[in-house]
Amino acid sequence: MNPNDKHDKQSLLMYLIVFLLSINIGLFIGHKSTTRNEVSTTINESVNAQFLNSQTINKIYQDALNYLVEIHVKSTKLKFIPFTSIPNPKLMAQESLGSGILISSDGYILTNAHVVKNANSIEVTFKNDTTYEAKKIGEDVFTDIAVIKINRVNDKLAQIGNSSLVKAGDFVLAMGSPFGLSNSISFGIISAKNRNINYLKNHVELIQTDAGINQGNSGGPLLTLDGKVIGLNTITAYDRRLSFAIPINTAMESFSKIIKNGDVARPYLGMYMENKYPDFAVGQLPNAKALGGVIVTNVLKNGPADIAKLKTGDLIESINNKKINNILELRKIIQDMQPNDSVTLQIRNQNQLTNKIIILGKYPKFAN
Repeated sequence: MNPNDKHDKQSLLMYLIVFLLSINIGLFIGHKSTTRNEVSTTINESVNAQFLNSQTINKIYQDALNYLVEIHVKSTKLKFIPFTSIPNPKLMAQESLGSGILISSDGYILTNAHVVKNANSIEVTFKNDTTYEAKKIGEDVFTDIAVIKINRVNDKLAQIGNSSLVKAGDFVLAMGSPFGLSNSISFGIISAKNRNINYLKNHVELIQTDAGINQGNSGGPLLTLDGKVIGLNTITAYDRRLSFAIPINTAMESFSKIIKNGDVARPYLGMYMENKYPDFAVGQLPNAKALGGVIVTNVLKNGPADIAKLKTGDLIESINNKKINNILELRKIIQDMQPNDSVTLQIRNQNQLTNKIIILGKYPKFAN
């Protein structure tokens, strides 16, 4: 046999073995790839099914564009001119941006009170860039809710949900115009309910969410995955790492009172307060449990508390013989009353207990 022929047969055999191995490896990899694709498809179908039980996010977004508005506010603010030897305050023009939702066919729009604060003029812009002048109907500073109105008839309105039914872990969408980026949407969950963050000076229990909320989102809707509004985006905290919304039930209660009376007559104590914490909790995050009442930190001159002779450092332990542990409990009791009602506070100062009667005032615009 020719040695070259023997070499050629060996080479052919090696090529054949490599070819067969390649086919088997390819079939094996293809089977594994198919399995992975099947698993991936199953996961995607499962996730999508959760969303498709109500509506797709895109449909919710498109529907919301019919009632979501961008609010442009022109106002003036007293500012001190820097680098002058004598204080030189001047009224300076400024512009701000927020969001809102159309909730009635005759043009009523719900937004945050801080969005339209001190407004000289308000313009409302819809998705197609049509712009309308708006009039401020009234505001409830206590809940940070305001109502404005435009002359436009529209039958595509926000669907109002029930914020008392939502739960931590529910998926939500936040919409608005963060930093002027119109008609933006973000996705997240409800992180918690009934939040009262003392340093934010919020007066109502808020919904906490990890959906992105930034400057310009204020007044925009927080939506469930069936397209219902369960909150109005309002504020962020801790370097925008936490976001909060006003429950829609609270907002609609304020809306009804504003439409009826032009504003909401809230009772007013005329003082700043903070929760009393155990010594070890001072300076910690606000999940430290308040203990033993509310401390008066400042009394506003000629306000109800000042007239009743309350002082900085007084510890309020009860109202009308009902013990309180924190500011939220105090506010809940007060908010069931009316301006000019009287309340009896039990005060501890230097271990002395005294009762003081306060005649409630009317909550002023943009007080804390």
